[in-house]
Amino acid sequence: MNNPILMVDPTGMAADTIHLRPVDVFKDAPKREPVQGLWQHTVHTFNGGNDDGYQYDRQGKPIGFSPTMGMPPDFSFATKPLKILELASKIYKVQKVFKGVIPAVKKAVNSNLPHAVERGVFATKTEASAVLKNLTSNISKNGFPSRSILDPSYVDRVLVPIGNGGVASYQVAKNGTASLKTVLIAK
Repeated sequence: MNNPILMVDPTGMAADTIHLRPVDVFKDAPKREPVQGLWQHTVHTFNGGNDDGYQYDRQGKPIGFSPTMGMPPDFSFATKPLKILELASKIYKVQKVFKGVIPAVKKAVNSNLPHAVERGVFATKTEASAVLKNLTSNISKNGFPSRSILDPSYVDRVLVPIGNGGVASYQVAKNGTASLKTVLIAK
């Protein structure tokens, strides 16, 4: 063949003179019995056919060298079991209390919130007090209105639209009591 990389023939027109001799690198590998039975197939599958530095096929024939392996790295938070338990309990509480829907209310309680007036949601303090008391009374009787949404910032709160562009934030306890916490400006 024309092979200019072989520097034996400067014109590259002579036949290739490299003769490769077969070399059996696995001649010293210990022989293994073929894999038989469920347990041996399971072990072969999970250990990748690796044994004593060689990799074997299912018939016991060496097919290569075993890769050099070590232990995989630990998860960084796995060394802190309290953090795992804390995270799991938070997830469990959220799923248990809400399950993606507005929770049922056994009773609702109210407080006079002057900042509802300060934020411009209501014109006067008496109007704010009257509307919030009426809303709380209706929530106790009928549950949250259909326009209510879960608060994305707090897992245990529900936002109810009220007044002039505001929302009332109710915190729902495990016992079903909804407490009016604050009035916010809706954005």
